[in-house]
Amino acid sequence: MGPRGWREGTSGVAAGLALGWRYHRGKIYLFSAQSQPWAAAEAACAVTHAHLASVTSAEEQAYLAREARGGTYWIGLAATGPGGSWRWTDGTPYSPDSR
Repeated sequence: MGPRGWREGTSGVAAGLALGWRYHRGKIYLFSAQSQPWAAAEAACAVTHAHLASVTSAEEQAYLAREARGGTYWIGLAATGPGGSWRWTDGTPYSPDSR
């Protein structure tokens, strides 16, 4: 699963970091070793008030690739919009040119 991006207040970030989440530029991420299908991974994220990561810049993509250390992880991009258009699960607008 993961990486999961989580946007919370300061106390939420501190709690997340204590549980193994990693902070980067205003977001925290969890690189989970649990293997599961995409929908189950997104559902597991929702339980913690999070989503699979939305990759919205080249810098964020580079960070995630570096932290993944060669592992394979889900991201929160799905073809769930009108006509099968791509959308981030957290509602962040998708633009193929933003990365």
